[in-house]
Amino acid sequence: MLGLLPTAAEVAAYEQDERPDAWEQLVQQVLSSPHYGERWARYWLDLVRFAETNGYETNRERPNAWPYRDYVIRSLNDDKPYDQFVREQLAGDVTGVPEATAYLVAGPYDLVKSPDVNLTLMQRQNELDDMIGTTSTVFLGLTVGCARCHNHKFDPILQRDYYALQAVFAGVQHGDRQLPQTAVQVEELQRSGARMAEISKLLKPWRVAGAEQREAVSVRGNEESFAPIRARFVRFTIAATNSGEPCIDELEIFSDGQNVALASGGATVTASGTLPGYEIHQLKHVNDGIPGNARSWISSESGRGWVMVELPEVREISGFVWSRDREGRFQDRLATKYQIEAAEQPGQWRGVATEAGRAPPGAVPAEPQYDFQSATAAEREVLEKLLREHQSLQSRFRQLQSVGTVYAGTFQQPGPTHRLFRGEPAAQREVVGPDTVAVLGSLGLDLQSPEQQRRAALADWIASSKNPLTARVIVNRIWQFHFGRGLVSTPSDFGAAGARPTHPELLDWLSMELMENQWALKHIHRLILHSRTYRQSSVPRAEGMERDGGTEWLWRFPSRRLEAEPLRDCILQVSGVLRRDMYGPGFSAFQVELENVRHYYPKQQ
Repeated sequence: MLGLLPTAAEVAAYEQDERPDAWEQLVQQVLSSPHYGERWARYWLDLVRFAETNGYETNRERPNAWPYRDYVIRSLNDDKPYDQFVREQLAGDVTGVPEATAYLVAGPYDLVKSPDVNLTLMQRQNELDDMIGTTSTVFLGLTVGCARCHNHKFDPILQRDYYALQAVFAGVQHGDRQLPQTAVQVEELQRSGARMAEISKLLKPWRVAGAEQREAVSVRGNEESFAPIRARFVRFTIAATNSGEPCIDELEIFSDGQNVALASGGATVTASGTLPGYEIHQLKHVNDGIPGNARSWISSESGRGWVMVELPEVREISGFVWSRDREGRFQDRLATKYQIEAAEQPGQWRGVATEAGRAPPGAVPAEPQYDFQSATAAEREVLEKLLREHQSLQSRFRQLQSVGTVYAGTFQQPGPTHRLFRGEPAAQREVVGPDTVAVLGSLGLDLQSPEQQRRAALADWIASSKNPLTARVIVNRIWQFHFGRGLVSTPSDFGAAGARPTHPELLDWLSMELMENQWALKHIHRLILHSRTYRQSSVPRAEGMERDGGTEWLWRFPSRRLEAEPLRDCILQVSGVLRRDMYGPGFSAFQVELENVRHYYPKQQ
């Protein structure tokens, strides 16, 4: 249930518990553990094809995918009603849980687009097919994807039904989305920042000189502050990158809090050279006020280049901000060594900032070091307590700041969706409106329905207690994860080509129990864990093995293998090195070589 071993003390406590409901109390304790959500979230994340890289040949990272994982863990720990859980993942931007829509784009994404329009259209069809196939199998146990090129060969699912579902998802695009910070988060950030500043001031006399590092350079943005200096010309010279020619999407120069580098304000730019042949990579983009790779500049020299901004007049400046891709979709071509210079006239250059003091790219900056040796014992106790508080606040502060972006897709109003003859993008047939599998019902939408309304309507239809499949499919999955095999042994195919349920009345009863108990998944867990079927021995009997060697009829508890993840966690647990802190960006076991096609190597330390 938790994927971890019970401690010796927990085993002894249970053995000595003489209460008649000792088992029921243990079940409640397990279901209340925060590790329950972590363990069962793994099953769900596997089902919905969650990954933190794009896949395909470039296999770029998705550094902002983790909020969805945290959302799933919290939802399971809170015993969120399953119908609500379904609705949020399909239309969380409607229900106030925007990170939940990461479900829609959790699958693979081919970001390398071809100049061949037919191939590009097929890539888009594959993206939509991933959403259709996952939604139909995970929530409904239907293989709707089989109707992409023709009517389903076994089930009453028409090719038109497939493209009706495609019209529902046609406005969904892969990518990051900014999340609005809640009032509670803003208040906590302000409170934490003020307290950290207060503690830093108290600890400053004890700081070891030269031990502190600044944040590593980031594609999303980098800020340099310096003593005010009068300047009309500002030059940004790049001496090295993490790969390829340097790319800049936006440069900003600040005077009295105002960005004076904008072209709209009269500033002009020159450069060492621009990579030819790319309309989206032009020098004019570096100060147009529009961030993102699609409006950026790329140098004509590998690993080096410079950009100079000429202001309309001499200004007193004190800040410089630059970024490679503020949308965070591209991690290559990032400047890692650079110098910023300012001058009132060309040739009078004065250096104002470099990358010196920053942590290496991809590394967490080294924290300030403190020496309390000269403090009294009483002072040292207070100082160490303050340091621990600062570290805790800083960890939470960074987490709150990074929650602002999530890989949860972007949405736009789609154009018309056509049924495609044999699934060929170039072979368009009649226009199809947003809807669901006709034999099961209708969403009641028209051709011009707003994009958000389409997903919300599908979510409501799937999560309805009138839907004959939703509850049956999820209780069957819970049974499968407990016993190694579902009551329907093809858990993602409840159609004619799937297996018949071994215990159809039990499947129906469990689905009714779920819906009549506020769609609470923990209620189904309790029913199963309290049952004699679950609590029976797994010791085989000759007569049973002869009649039912696969234990299909559950005459004993079926033996099953422990998966890799809990096996690894148990090894770390008994070794005393298992980290139990929850939430936030995950740990990667790989060192990434930031080439266009990513190379992943196991970390050595």
